[in-house]
This record gives sequence, structure tokens and C-alpha cells, in this order.
Amino acid sequence: MIMIVTAIGFAIFLYGMGFFTASTAARDQATSTGIATLRERFIVVDAYFNTTENSASIWVYNYGETNLAISSIYLNGTKLDIDSPPSPVSITPTKVIKIICSTTTTIVTPGDSQLVRVVSSLGNFYESYYQS
Repeated sequence: MIMIVTAIGFAIFLYGMGFFTASTAARDQATSTGIATLRERFIVVDAYFNTTENSASIWVYNYGETNLAISSIYLNGTKLDIDSPPSPVSITPTKVIKIICSTTTTIVTPGDSQLVRVVSSLGNFYESYYQS
């Protein structure tokens, strides 16, 4: 009887250790991602639109404490293809990088304000209007 109770108790102990280890690791990962998200800061410095080639040049400045990975860029709600530099675009702290984007459709009306939205891999974004 003592052996059975000891075996069951040991099995419950091992299950509990595995459960708490997994939940602690998940919590630590979420905390780490949250801290990285808070340290990530960037701004779109300028944007230039080429209406004849349906392309845009976007200058992004990383003023945060961590490397920045750009996952996507939108112009007036339409996702642009990142042509240069190759994806994924990575920007080290205190650096400005020029990102050249293109699209197959005409989305820029000359003379109108264009909404540019840059989204990082952690989900942060910066958006602002720029004159075409």
C-alpha cells in the first residue's frame, strides 16, 4: 500500500513539475517579447513617391534600443512589395535606412496626401501622411 501511494505521489509530482516548467517558460517568453516591444521605437523620416513607376522610397529611423525588423509597409491601405533591401529589413539602433517598395497597381494620386504605415515584426507600427 505504501509503495502504491508513493508511486502515485511521485507521478503527480512529476506531472506538476512539467506543467509548471512549461507555464513558466511561456510566461518568460511573453515577458521577453513584451520588453522587446517596448524597447522598439522607430519613425518614418520621409517618403518619396514615383507615380510613373508605382514605387515608393521610405526612410525609416530606428531610435529604439533594439534591432528593428520591418515586416510590411502599406501605402493608403495597400501592402507594398519590399524591393530593396532584401526582406526581412533589419535596422540597427540609431540608423536610418531607405526602403524601396513597389506595387502593381496605381495607388498614388499626384498632389494628394498619402498614408504610409510601416509595421515591425513585433507588431508596432508608425503611420503618417506624406505629400506626393
